[in-house]
Amino acid sequence: MIWMYSRGDAAMKIETRYNSASQSYELIWHEGDGSTRLETFETESEFRSRLKDVTAALHAQRWQQFGPPTLDPDGWRVS
Repeated sequence: MIWMYSRGDAAMKIETRYNSASQSYELIWHEGDGSTRLETFETESEFRSRLKDVTAALHAQRWQQFGPPTLDPDGWRVS
């Protein structure tokens, strides 16, 4: 999934995916300046907890989500 956020003139993209090769969950920050930051989680519960915290922090910092999240079918595991 890909979420887009903006605050004033700044923009960022948050991407979440499952890495089949490492069997881990990933949260990737794509900053407006082109830099990226990767966070990796071994369990789904750790991943979901962190995503909840990130969402709350972004809202507290006045980042606004724009548009609906976009599904990347290659970025998530199929049960």
